[in-house]
Amino acid sequence: MSTYIVMEKTASMPASCWGRYINVGVVELEPGFQGEPKMLAERAKGVRRIVQTWRKCHAGLGIRDAAARARYEARALAAKLNGEPEPKSPNLGPKNLTNGEVVANWLARNHNYGRSSNGNLFFRDNTIYSYGEHFPIARFDGDGEIVLLTTQRLKRDANSESRGYRWDGDGQQPGSGSNPQWDARHSSASVTTANHRSMVMVRLKQSPSGRPFFTVPNVTAHTKAEHEANHADYVNRYKTLLGKAKRATKHRALYFEEAQTLAKEGREYSRLYAVGSQGLHEPRSIFSKAQAER
Repeated sequence: MSTYIVMEKTASMPASCWGRYINVGVVELEPGFQGEPKMLAERAKGVRRIVQTWRKCHAGLGIRDAAARARYEARALAAKLNGEPEPKSPNLGPKNLTNGEVVANWLARNHNYGRSSNGNLFFRDNTIYSYGEHFPIARFDGDGEIVLLTTQRLKRDANSESRGYRWDGDGQQPGSGSNPQWDARHSSASVTTANHRSMVMVRLKQSPSGRPFFTVPNVTAHTKAEHEANHADYVNRYKTLLGKAKRATKHRALYFEEAQTLAKEGREYSRLYAVGSQGLHEPRSIFSKAQAER
């Protein structure tokens, strides 16, 4: 039986064209292919055929722009071809909210879209963003039963002539100076973005639903390779905490407990996404808790 998925890729536009444009397509996968093809093209590995495409759709902040309409039409077509129920039409959520209200509405999952009064914090479907879709803070995964919370941050770039900001992470976002318009828009975003992330984390911990959430660098991970990269990040952070615990004299017990908690979280993440839990053993195998408390 054929499987149909919705893909979206950034559209190639002239340099004079402002804004973000995407291509959306419904793709029939080759039987047995796992994951998502690298390109929205019939020559891409795993693509059997492209059923329909929506080209050069403007992706704004609302749910009535061309990209949002294309996403809904593509999901409806893919659901029909897969024999699944048709998705609900976009539900225009409230605007002019406080940041706390935006997070609360996203957690309640009563709307497809909502944004703060200044537009800096907003959510669309399962994902909540800070300052634009280039920075997803958190995303519901697994039919809303799991939340992936980003570990990425925006940091000051001391070497930048424009005194802008750069990514502290995988480096996919261009650095300061390479995009003056981006630097101007986000020249004061670092502290605010950190506050957005902290607010989401606090609300998740206080949520009565008890949903498990995982801190990972890539909250949009779908393929096994992407989940393996998130697992590797857990291992690196775990090793860093163990190293601090070994060197510390005053806060050794604190680092030890943090390492224990992180290892437990990483093992659960590995179990849910079937990527193995190598490198996340119990810290007691490195040194005893008695040693840690000295």
